[in-house]
Amino acid sequence: MNTPAYFRLIRICSSILEHNPVVLLNDQLVPRIHSDDFGIRMDDAFMGMIKHALLSEKKETLIRIDGSKGFQNNIFVGIIEREGSGKTEYLCIIEQNKFRYRQDSLHYMASVCNALTKHNGIITLRPSAPSGTLDELILNLLDSLPASPASARIQLTEAGWKEHEQYYVLAIDRQHKSRQLPDYTKIQAILETANLYDYQDYIVAILGCHYFEQPDASCLNALSDYLKDCNMCAGISNGFSEITMLSTFFGQSVKAIEINNFYHYTMSYRVVKYTDFSITHLLEIVSKSSKIRLIDFCHPTLLYILQYDRTNNTDYLNTLSAYILANGSIRLAAQVLYIHTNTMYNRISKIRDDFKLDLDDITLTAQLYISFQILGMLQITDVNVWARIHRPAPS
Repeated sequence: MNTPAYFRLIRICSSILEHNPVVLLNDQLVPRIHSDDFGIRMDDAFMGMIKHALLSEKKETLIRIDGSKGFQNNIFVGIIEREGSGKTEYLCIIEQNKFRYRQDSLHYMASVCNALTKHNGIITLRPSAPSGTLDELILNLLDSLPASPASARIQLTEAGWKEHEQYYVLAIDRQHKSRQLPDYTKIQAILETANLYDYQDYIVAILGCHYFEQPDASCLNALSDYLKDCNMCAGISNGFSEITMLSTFFGQSVKAIEINNFYHYTMSYRVVKYTDFSITHLLEIVSKSSKIRLIDFCHPTLLYILQYDRTNNTDYLNTLSAYILANGSIRLAAQVLYIHTNTMYNRISKIRDDFKLDLDDITLTAQLYISFQILGMLQITDVNVWARIHRPAPS
């Protein structure tokens, strides 16, 4: 291949990779040519920076380079293959990784390979490998519901998708005032078997399990600790059994992050569940009607208690909120309010008697629960009570 053809190749690759600098190498990692903005001399010093190159059975290569020379420790690499003149020639594409969130992304690697497949007779080593095709299918499902779910399931199976009885979508918001860039290797190690996908502004994992199972609590707690160090947040969807519904449940995981961030429910635990915010989401949808005030849906007794607290300098509203949100647990409600259980018991007894509330009535408690969700959204009650109640127990 002549030099102009190489230049065309790296311009294509650089364009796909958001105009990131790239260098083209042969199978011995010797540079052939690089984009003008690569920014280093292509000599023995560059070769000396390479720590190791690992070629997997699927021909996916990751090259580690010493970061002291101005490179990130993780460099995006794709291998391509050119056939001609009776022999096979191997090439590598290395990206100087200005966008570290994209490191190891099979989505971008597949895009590069697809473009090169159509250019100058070059074919890739990946078209028959199921992982590239599978990634494209998953990304399409994250985009939208398929026109034919049955056909989508067949394509997934043929691409090597492993079925589970139930799935959860976990989305990590990598743009949320992060102190540091996410380490994909670390996240994948924490989640153990989950594949990671770069999609929009999120790192997405699809967690598979059996019916009626929840995602592993110890994994989520470890992920929360890591995300707290990075000042990032993740949302996790409700469980679902139909993988073709992926876009719907990805939306749930994103909505959980958005609600948590907007209302500042909890920043101590960084993996928030949509199931804890589904009523808030419903109320948000209702509130978009200009003719509806959410406060009008509150139980009238709570509004009376609110006025009573302001007049008498009491705190019965937050006391009742903690009790209802704690599912009637005196011990947990007292714990989150930092008061003695006897004090909590006496307050609840007084609330029952003075405000004529039958807190054993499930219909009433359901109305009160929704009312406290509204009051929390309106910042009338202490949202920290909700956060402390929903903080997971140590694993």
